Amino acid sequence: MPTDKKRQIVEIYKELLNESKALFIVDYKGITVEEINAIRRKFDECNSKYKVVKNSLFKIATKGTEFEEIAKDLVGTNGVIFIQDDPVAVAKTLNSILKDYSSFEYKTGILEGKIVEEASLKALAQLPPKEVLQAQLLALFVAPATNMVNLLAATPRNFLNLLNAYKSSKEN
Repeated sequence: MPTDKKRQIVEIYKELLNESKALFIVDYKGITVEEINAIRRKFDECNSKYKVVKNSLFKIATKGTEFEEIAKDLVGTNGVIFIQDDPVAVAKTLNSILKDYSSFEYKTGILEGKIVEEASLKALAQLPPKEVLQAQLLALFVAPATNMVNLLAATPRNFLNLLNAYKSSKEN
């Protein structure tokens, strides 16, 4: 018979899962409590939550969600990063943490229903921030209109330049 405390923990996990766009699972074996708290603060800055999870309770919480597929990878010590906003920013943060803490290991993740392996995580971390991607996309949309305006303005501008050149040649 499950205890009330275990039910509460499952409910907390379910709530975090419902708020999340993606998840990354890491192995934190060999990391001190102070280091985990520092790592947790870094993820808080990215609008994500880092939780050390109890495997059996987390597996129960994932049932019926889009994250159920990664429950099979929950073996050993696991920390879960619940991504609520920008997965690219979290991937960059996770990538830097993996470099800083050699005993901190990436296991797996899920983003938009697809498994994210370590190579995919590194590729995701190489992407520019969301705002830069939006600006680049906007520039692509605006480019044809800008080119059209420049093209339409070129003929009168060239004619004006011709008249100015003719005027300055007559003044000399």
